[in-house]
Amino acid sequence: MQKLILYLSVLFAANSIQMITGFAGNLLAMPFAIAIIGYDSARVSINLFTLLGCSILSYQNHAYIRFRILLQLLAYMLAGVVLALCVQPYLSQQILRYSYGGFLLLVAFYQLLHRENTHLGKKASVIMAVAAGIIHTLFLSGGALLALLLSQQLKGREEFRATISTSWIILDSLLIIQHTIEGLYTARNIAYILWSIPVCLCSVSAGQLLYKRINSNSFQALIHVLLLISGFSMFLS
Repeated sequence: MQKLILYLSVLFAANSIQMITGFAGNLLAMPFAIAIIGYDSARVSINLFTLLGCSILSYQNHAYIRFRILLQLLAYMLAGVVLALCVQPYLSQQILRYSYGGFLLLVAFYQLLHRENTHLGKKASVIMAVAAGIIHTLFLSGGALLALLLSQQLKGREEFRATISTSWIILDSLLIIQHTIEGLYTARNIAYILWSIPVCLCSVSAGQLLYKRINSNSFQALIHVLLLISGFSMFLS
């Protein structure tokens, strides 16, 4: 029971952040969730958890979704999804965990050192979109890369938040198929999912309240610090 309470606490905190920014929730939750309940259980339960939260957020802000821009990026991300599915069976969980930790540290250091938007060329944008698909398939955490791409094309905070949330609905729905094929919907994992549903609904409400009150710049800085902690934790877990 103590493990379950700790896991649900991580989900609540991470998804509250997800509701404010539209991303970063999974980046923060996955390292701790892997340490608490294991890699496969974390993937399957957080996937459905995020799908539910982002569906609510996208529905409430559907007028701000920019589908044309989103679909262009998702086309490249899907290529990354396919590539990740091909290589995943040949990678050990230790390699995946260390690779993910290194990815988190790179993202955090880059964002802390380059607070201004960096213009990316066409080739760099395509490579980053494919990489986002790979990272999201393996760790449900492609948000940092997708956020960088969308920040160059979307000006309003509402547009960014609604559009990036919609991307997770599409990608996480596809991952349900993958997880089903892998046989990850075991009784243990389904129990984690059922316990997480009321926590998800509470975190959506909490995130919506914080979104209206919190200073955006200060909160982004906090996310970067938390990403550093999450990255280091992957090498210690």
